[in-house]
Amino acid sequence: AQYNGIKLFLQGRKLYPEGPLGEYEVTWHMVDRIFAGSIPTYHRLPSAQVDDFIREQIALVAETYRIACDFGRIPLLLDTANGAYSTIGATVFERFGFHVHTFAAEPDGTNINAGCGVGVLEEGNGIYQLCDTDLPQTVRELVSFGDSLTASTIYGVVLDGDGDRAFVLIYDKAAASVTVCNGDQMAFLAAHVIADAWKHGDIGNSIATPVFRTTVESDFTLVPLVQETFGWAGETVVVGDRWLPYEVLQNSLVVLGNERSGHLVFPLPVGDGTVYVGNGISSALLVLEALVNRHASIYQPGPMVRYAFRTQAKDALFRGSLLWNTISRQVVATMPDSVREVRFTEEPDMLCYNLHDSTDRHVGRWYIRKSGTEPKISMSMSVIPDSFLDVESIMRILRQAITPVLNGKE
Repeated sequence: AQYNGIKLFLQGRKLYPEGPLGEYEVTWHMVDRIFAGSIPTYHRLPSAQVDDFIREQIALVAETYRIACDFGRIPLLLDTANGAYSTIGATVFERFGFHVHTFAAEPDGTNINAGCGVGVLEEGNGIYQLCDTDLPQTVRELVSFGDSLTASTIYGVVLDGDGDRAFVLIYDKAAASVTVCNGDQMAFLAAHVIADAWKHGDIGNSIATPVFRTTVESDFTLVPLVQETFGWAGETVVVGDRWLPYEVLQNSLVVLGNERSGHLVFPLPVGDGTVYVGNGISSALLVLEALVNRHASIYQPGPMVRYAFRTQAKDALFRGSLLWNTISRQVVATMPDSVREVRFTEEPDMLCYNLHDSTDRHVGRWYIRKSGTEPKISMSMSVIPDSFLDVESIMRILRQAITPVLNGKE
């Protein structure tokens, strides 16, 4: 929670940091006017009933995407991370016919995201066995809730503190396991529902090309899987949900954007225009509709290894810097004849390589980038299942080589 800040929007889109209409410029003008005393007398605005707005928005999502109004008392654990949806989240799911048990829904001003929420589950391996000794508390709560019922399958929805991210959990009693659907797997499931809405003309009316977007953090196999399954165009952009619905070719529409961390954004027709929805409850409802009523299957991602360097030296990583060049040489030496750099204008200081095999087949992606909000540098490698690259070994070598270099910068 300590790394969150105020987000500014213009015409329904997040502002970018730089530029004449960027966050930095707009914030400077706001502060300048405040201290110059040039703002007229303040007027209290009429209050808005946020709870009603959220319910109305979710009802419109359900209508547009033909989500069932009654899920028949299917049991559902809801972890609201002691955050934004603590008071209304359960009510929303109950209106869709779920039998809801809440967890982490008692915010006290200090416990948001503390031992709960999406963040606790992000770096797991995706499947928890009940015999594991270090189960996250949310998983334990799901199992305890499920074991008190006769149902064989129990679902969970786990939000983050501000409610824009979600993971969906599935407790299978017969398998004695809990599966965690991250943002990538949720996107593939949600795509089944969105594809039906596109086919029926509920979204994208008269637009020729549906587009799926994900970020470099996602599983490398996701974009080609979506392209093959649904016939959509696929694009990979830099990290940040603001880039998911940003600018597409004429006569195209981003019908789904996702981040592995649990952000999903998708279009919602409003009047003569389109806005993008990105709250965790709406995303989870699409996924539950796909799992329960459309009988969609969870896909298995390709090999991926991620590593985060917690460091105060993150600003030393920029294009052409000593740290940049050192890391680049190490990557090329570790994967000779396999790497081809790809540059993203929106994030020039991210070092990113496409990975190819001896037949020039594109088999994966490697990158290293600094966080925009935390004292952290992240490194990731993702490949197709039959890649010749040993992801675990390569990432171990690179981690061992990069760690002392970063330590020397602090």
